[in-house]
Amino acid sequence: MVDPRLSDLSIDDHIWRGKLYRLIREYIKKGENVIKYEVKEDEQTRPDLLAYRAYGHAGLRWVAVLASNNDDEFSPLPVGYRLVLPPVQVIRTFIREVKEEYASSQV
Repeated sequence: MVDPRLSDLSIDDHIWRGKLYRLIREYIKKGENVIKYEVKEDEQTRPDLLAYRAYGHAGLRWVAVLASNNDDEFSPLPVGYRLVLPPVQVIRTFIREVKEEYASSQV
């Protein structure tokens, strides 16, 4: 079970979820305070395995897919490529901020 504080699906609206993805991609692009992780051969079709090894949390597979610029989690990850991943604290903060902004827009 994925911690809802780390799940992209805890943001119900797909447009607001897209905002979360954009924030994470912008953070990755800056390259400050990031995790650099090289994709191993056995992780090519297993973003959950990569997420578990990088974060200790298989539920963050969506971050691995996002960081590899794949459109879906069934596209192979680039073996040998060094992914730039945001720390868990940053992911949690962005999810919270987007959820709060979404909630305030519903008033």
